[in-house]
Amino acid sequence: MIIPRVSPNALLDCRGIRMRCQFAATSSDAGICVDNNLFTPFQRIRVLSGSTVLCDINNLNTLMVSLYNENSSISAYEQSMLGDGNLATRQSWADASKEYLFPFLPDRTVLRGDHLFDVNGTSDLVIEFYTCAANVLLYSPATDNAATYTLSNIEILSSYIESPSLADYFRQTPMALTVSDWSARYQVISDTLSQVRLSSSSTSLNGFLAILRAQNIESSIGQIDKQTVTNALTLSSVNLLVNQQNFFDEPIASFQQLMNELQHFLPKSEQATWFTSAYATTRYMTGIRVSAAPSRFADSLTSGIKTASLNNEIVLQLTFASAPAAQRCDTWLQSDVVLYRDPSTKDLQIKL
Repeated sequence: MIIPRVSPNALLDCRGIRMRCQFAATSSDAGICVDNNLFTPFQRIRVLSGSTVLCDINNLNTLMVSLYNENSSISAYEQSMLGDGNLATRQSWADASKEYLFPFLPDRTVLRGDHLFDVNGTSDLVIEFYTCAANVLLYSPATDNAATYTLSNIEILSSYIESPSLADYFRQTPMALTVSDWSARYQVISDTLSQVRLSSSSTSLNGFLAILRAQNIESSIGQIDKQTVTNALTLSSVNLLVNQQNFFDEPIASFQQLMNELQHFLPKSEQATWFTSAYATTRYMTGIRVSAAPSRFADSLTSGIKTASLNNEIVLQLTFASAPAAQRCDTWLQSDVVLYRDPSTKDLQIKL
């Protein structure tokens, strides 16, 4: 899909951009429904300006579910538009085609944040969507492995600010933005001392979010909440090494202690209703913030360590009290990325 240019003086307002679509499941199972609480039908999204890839997020469905769960400021109406509800509610929505309205990228990314985008002064802004497999997106209690789903009437809902003075400013001063980039990593771990190797981020690493799950959890359409169920197992310490140096070393004396690190990286999780006493078992996430910005500026400022030029990988070292069964460790690195317009072309570039 291409973000439209509505007029020479119109600037895209990225504060409220959403996607609207109709969803319908087809199955012999009357109980078929969307598995995860947040309706996110995309496994991957790319945003391009000409030849420049501005954003490329893999395993987006699980990331968006995780970020949604740590947010406590969702109204009941917005919950209904996102597909959030208990199992019975989700099953009732799957009986016929239902309209969904949802954000399709995390906060502070190139098309979702408190900023304006000069779509007229750059090459076409293209969004590529890669849908999830049916067994990842759907839950079938009767285990109908042939179940499918369709998306139709897909629209990007966006608003523009029509301002000749602002448009003239952007024409004279090429656009530059600092936004967040989420790069996904995936690894299977099964040892008492396991290392998750994370290649260096584009510019400045702000923090990362890691989730441990059973290795085959996404392969069964009969598995419920496969995008939200996590398990802390017997994790006893977390150690982050950057350039072969200890950057963060945290023995886990209690799960409350580790929850503090998640709150530091994602401050909204402190009041999130999803994190209950089950945090230590089925609702566990590891979040570590490596930047030094004070928490009161967390929604508007990130400043992390520069990792693009490191000679060695970033390593997340996990120590368990006993060897776990094969676990899937999904990790997302959140980095600062500076986007600017090349003076010789209309393409945006990423400053490294």
